[in-house]
Amino acid sequence: MKTPYIEKMSEQLNQLSLTQINECGGNDISQLAEYEKDGVRVKLNAYQTETTEKIAIGSIAVDNEANIGFCTVIPKNDIAIPIYVSRWEERQDTITLLVDMMPTVDMIVDEAYRVKYLEPLNETWERFSNLAGIQPEDDNDLRAACSIIYTGACVPIEKEGMRMAALAPHLDYLKKYITYMTADKQPIDGTKQKEVTRRITAVRALLSANLKELLSKTAEPKLGKEMCDLFCNALT
Repeated sequence: MKTPYIEKMSEQLNQLSLTQINECGGNDISQLAEYEKDGVRVKLNAYQTETTEKIAIGSIAVDNEANIGFCTVIPKNDIAIPIYVSRWEERQDTITLLVDMMPTVDMIVDEAYRVKYLEPLNETWERFSNLAGIQPEDDNDLRAACSIIYTGACVPIEKEGMRMAALAPHLDYLKKYITYMTADKQPIDGTKQKEVTRRITAVRALLSANLKELLSKTAEPKLGKEMCDLFCNALT
Protein backbone atom coordinates (compact mmCIF):
# COMPACT_ATOMS: atom_id res chain seq x y z
CA MET A 1 0.00 0.00 0.00
CA LYS A 2 1.46 3.32 -1.04
CA THR A 3 -0.73 6.15 0.20
CA PRO A 4 0.86 8.20 3.04
CA TYR A 5 -2.39 8.42 5.02
CA ILE A 6 -0.91 8.96 8.49
CA GLU A 7 1.86 11.23 7.26
CA LYS A 8 -0.44 13.61 5.38
CA MET A 9 -3.10 13.67 8.08
CA SER A 10 -0.49 14.27 10.77
CA GLU A 11 0.87 17.25 8.83
CA GLN A 12 -2.51 18.91 9.30
CA LEU A 13 -2.88 17.94 12.96
CA ASN A 14 0.59 19.22 13.77
CA GLN A 15 -0.65 22.76 13.14
CA LEU A 16 -2.39 22.45 16.51
CA SER A 17 -0.92 22.73 19.99
CA LEU A 18 -1.03 19.03 20.85
CA THR A 19 -0.43 17.25 24.15
CA GLN A 20 0.34 13.60 23.57
CA ILE A 21 -1.46 11.08 25.78
CA ASN A 22 -0.43 7.51 26.44
CA GLU A 23 -3.55 6.33 28.24
CA CYS A 24 -7.13 6.00 27.02
CA GLY A 25 -9.95 4.65 29.18
CA GLY A 26 -7.46 3.52 31.79
CA ASN A 27 -5.45 1.50 29.26
CA ASP A 28 -1.81 2.07 28.31
CA ILE A 29 -1.69 2.68 24.54
CA SER A 30 1.99 3.58 24.27
CA GLN A 31 2.79 0.10 22.94
CA LEU A 32 0.66 0.88 19.86
CA ALA A 33 2.81 3.84 18.81
CA GLU A 34 4.92 1.35 16.85
CA TYR A 35 3.97 -2.32 17.05
CA GLU A 36 4.48 -5.30 14.77
CA LYS A 37 3.37 -8.92 14.94
CA ASP A 38 3.21 -11.62 12.26
CA GLY A 39 3.52 -9.12 9.42
CA VAL A 40 0.94 -6.72 10.88
CA ARG A 41 2.26 -3.21 11.54
CA VAL A 42 0.45 -0.83 13.89
CA LYS A 43 0.93 2.91 14.36
CA LEU A 44 -1.14 5.04 16.72
CA ASN A 45 -0.90 8.42 18.40
CA ALA A 46 -3.42 10.18 20.64
CA TYR A 47 -3.52 13.79 21.80
CA GLN A 48 -5.53 16.38 23.67
CA THR A 49 -6.02 20.09 23.06
CA GLU A 50 -7.90 22.86 24.83
CA THR A 51 -11.08 22.11 22.89
CA THR A 52 -10.88 18.34 22.45
CA GLU A 53 -11.29 15.34 24.67
CA LYS A 54 -9.18 13.34 22.25
CA ILE A 55 -7.54 13.42 18.86
CA ALA A 56 -6.44 9.99 17.68
CA ILE A 57 -4.87 8.76 14.47
CA GLY A 58 -3.82 5.22 13.73
CA SER A 59 -3.20 2.64 11.04
CA ILE A 60 -2.90 -1.12 10.76
CA ALA A 61 -1.11 -2.54 7.73
CA VAL A 62 -1.75 -6.24 7.12
CA ASP A 63 1.05 -7.66 4.97
CA ASN A 64 0.38 -6.38 1.44
CA GLU A 65 -3.35 -7.06 1.70
CA ALA A 66 -4.79 -4.02 3.42
CA ASN A 67 -3.97 -0.76 5.13
CA ILE A 68 -6.60 0.44 7.61
CA GLY A 69 -6.44 4.07 8.69
CA PHE A 70 -8.62 5.90 11.19
CA CYS A 71 -8.66 9.43 12.59
CA THR A 72 -11.09 10.98 15.04
CA VAL A 73 -11.33 14.36 16.70
CA ILE A 74 -13.72 14.23 19.63
CA PRO A 75 -14.59 17.65 21.10
CA LYS A 76 -15.16 18.37 24.75
CA ASN A 77 -18.83 18.34 25.71
CA ASP A 78 -18.93 22.01 26.72
CA ILE A 79 -18.68 23.17 23.10
CA ALA A 80 -20.89 22.14 20.20
CA ILE A 81 -18.49 21.61 17.30
CA PRO A 82 -18.95 18.36 15.31
CA ILE A 83 -16.89 15.17 15.58
CA TYR A 84 -14.33 14.73 12.80
CA VAL A 85 -14.21 11.17 11.44
CA SER A 86 -11.92 9.69 8.81
CA ARG A 87 -11.92 5.99 7.91
CA TRP A 88 -9.57 4.55 5.29
CA GLU A 89 -9.45 0.98 3.94
CA GLU A 90 -6.80 0.60 1.26
CA ARG A 91 -6.33 -2.55 -0.77
CA GLN A 92 -4.43 -3.31 -3.95
CA ASP A 93 -7.17 -2.21 -6.31
CA THR A 94 -9.67 -0.21 -4.19
CA ILE A 95 -9.83 2.34 -1.38
CA THR A 96 -13.03 2.38 0.66
CA LEU A 97 -13.44 5.58 2.63
CA LEU A 98 -15.67 7.65 4.86
CA VAL A 99 -15.00 11.22 5.99
CA ASP A 100 -17.43 13.48 7.81
CA MET A 101 -18.09 16.08 10.46
CA MET A 102 -20.71 14.28 12.51
CA PRO A 103 -23.11 16.65 14.27
CA THR A 104 -23.36 16.69 18.05
CA VAL A 105 -26.78 18.38 18.10
CA ASP A 106 -30.11 17.94 16.34
CA MET A 107 -29.55 19.76 13.04
CA ILE A 108 -33.26 19.99 12.31
CA VAL A 109 -33.83 21.97 15.49
CA ASP A 110 -30.54 23.86 15.63
CA GLU A 111 -30.45 25.77 12.36
CA ALA A 112 -27.63 28.04 13.54
CA TYR A 113 -25.38 24.98 14.05
CA ARG A 114 -26.10 23.75 10.55
CA VAL A 115 -25.40 27.16 9.03
CA LYS A 116 -22.17 27.61 11.01
CA TYR A 117 -20.56 24.19 10.66
CA LEU A 118 -22.10 22.27 7.77
CA GLU A 119 -23.20 24.72 5.10
CA PRO A 120 -19.64 26.08 4.64
CA LEU A 121 -18.68 22.57 3.52
CA ASN A 122 -21.24 22.42 0.70
CA GLU A 123 -18.68 23.53 -1.87
CA THR A 124 -16.17 20.94 -0.64
CA TRP A 125 -18.81 18.20 -0.67
CA GLU A 126 -19.87 19.11 -4.21
CA ARG A 127 -16.25 19.01 -5.38
CA PHE A 128 -15.85 15.44 -4.15
CA SER A 129 -19.29 14.30 -5.28
CA ASN A 130 -17.68 13.36 -8.60
CA LEU A 131 -15.00 11.21 -6.99
CA ALA A 132 -14.82 7.83 -8.71
CA GLY A 133 -16.69 5.17 -6.77
CA ILE A 134 -18.78 7.59 -4.72
CA GLN A 135 -21.42 5.67 -2.77
CA PRO A 136 -23.43 5.74 0.49
CA GLU A 137 -21.89 4.36 3.68
CA ASP A 138 -22.81 0.66 4.03
CA ASP A 139 -23.34 0.68 7.80
CA ASN A 140 -26.94 1.88 8.25
CA ASP A 141 -26.50 3.00 11.85
CA LEU A 142 -23.30 4.87 11.12
CA ARG A 143 -24.82 6.48 8.04
CA ALA A 144 -27.73 7.72 10.14
CA ALA A 145 -25.24 9.49 12.45
CA CYS A 146 -23.50 11.21 9.53
CA SER A 147 -24.14 14.78 8.48
CA ILE A 148 -25.62 15.71 5.14
CA ILE A 149 -22.17 16.52 3.76
CA TYR A 150 -20.31 13.27 4.40
CA THR A 151 -18.22 11.69 1.65
CA GLY A 152 -18.24 7.93 1.22
CA ALA A 153 -16.73 6.00 -1.68
CA CYS A 154 -15.10 2.82 -2.91
CA VAL A 155 -12.50 4.26 -5.24
CA PRO A 156 -11.12 1.95 -7.96
CA ILE A 157 -7.34 2.28 -8.22
CA GLU A 158 -6.98 2.29 -11.98
CA LYS A 159 -3.84 4.46 -11.81
CA GLU A 160 -1.61 5.59 -8.96
CA GLY A 161 -2.98 9.14 -8.94
CA MET A 162 -6.28 7.75 -7.68
CA ARG A 163 -4.74 7.11 -4.25
CA MET A 164 -4.08 10.78 -3.60
CA ALA A 165 -7.46 11.67 -5.11
CA ALA A 166 -9.08 9.38 -2.53
CA LEU A 167 -7.07 11.02 0.26
CA ALA A 168 -7.98 14.58 -0.77
CA PRO A 169 -11.41 14.78 0.96
CA HIS A 170 -9.92 13.59 4.26
CA LEU A 171 -7.39 16.42 4.18
CA ASP A 172 -9.83 19.09 3.01
CA TYR A 173 -12.43 18.25 5.65
CA LEU A 174 -9.70 18.23 8.31
CA LYS A 175 -8.36 21.62 7.22
CA LYS A 176 -11.85 23.10 7.60
CA TYR A 177 -12.38 21.34 10.90
CA ILE A 178 -9.18 22.79 12.31
CA THR A 179 -10.50 26.29 11.61
CA TYR A 180 -13.58 25.41 13.70
CA MET A 181 -11.40 24.10 16.52
CA THR A 182 -9.29 27.22 16.69
CA ALA A 183 -12.12 29.79 16.38
CA ASP A 184 -13.63 31.51 19.40
CA LYS A 185 -16.20 29.28 21.09
CA GLN A 186 -19.38 30.35 22.79
CA PRO A 187 -20.17 28.36 25.97
CA ILE A 188 -23.28 26.19 25.84
CA ASP A 189 -25.89 25.85 28.57
CA GLY A 190 -26.49 22.76 30.69
CA THR A 191 -29.36 21.45 28.57
CA LYS A 192 -27.35 21.68 25.37
CA GLN A 193 -24.36 20.11 27.08
CA LYS A 194 -26.45 17.07 28.00
CA GLU A 195 -27.52 16.70 24.38
CA VAL A 196 -23.94 17.02 23.13
CA THR A 197 -22.72 14.46 25.69
CA ARG A 198 -25.43 11.99 24.70
CA ARG A 199 -24.70 12.32 21.00
CA ILE A 200 -20.92 12.07 21.41
CA THR A 201 -21.37 8.89 23.47
CA ALA A 202 -23.65 7.37 20.83
CA VAL A 203 -21.36 8.25 17.92
CA ARG A 204 -18.31 6.85 19.68
CA ALA A 205 -20.11 3.54 20.24
CA LEU A 206 -21.06 3.38 16.55
CA LEU A 207 -17.53 4.17 15.40
CA SER A 208 -16.06 1.57 17.73
CA ALA A 209 -18.44 -1.14 16.50
CA ASN A 210 -17.75 -0.25 12.86
CA LEU A 211 -13.98 -0.30 13.30
CA LYS A 212 -14.03 -3.57 15.27
CA GLU A 213 -16.07 -5.19 12.52
CA LEU A 214 -13.59 -4.00 9.91
CA LEU A 215 -10.58 -5.26 11.87
CA SER A 216 -12.22 -8.61 12.63
CA LYS A 217 -11.95 -9.42 8.94
CA THR A 218 -8.45 -8.05 8.35
CA ALA A 219 -6.13 -7.63 11.34
CA GLU A 220 -7.64 -9.66 14.18
CA PRO A 221 -6.67 -13.13 12.88
CA LYS A 222 -2.98 -12.16 13.18
CA LEU A 223 -2.99 -9.35 15.73
CA GLY A 224 -5.43 -10.88 18.20
CA LYS A 225 -8.70 -9.55 19.59
CA GLU A 226 -7.17 -7.92 22.68
CA MET A 227 -4.79 -5.76 20.67
CA CYS A 228 -7.47 -4.87 18.11
CA ASP A 229 -9.86 -3.86 20.89
CA LEU A 230 -7.18 -1.65 22.43
CA PHE A 231 -6.60 -0.02 19.06
CA CYS A 232 -10.35 0.59 18.55
CA ASN A 233 -10.85 1.98 22.06
CA ALA A 234 -7.94 4.38 21.63
CA LEU A 235 -9.42 5.74 18.40
CA THR A 236 -13.05 6.05 19.56
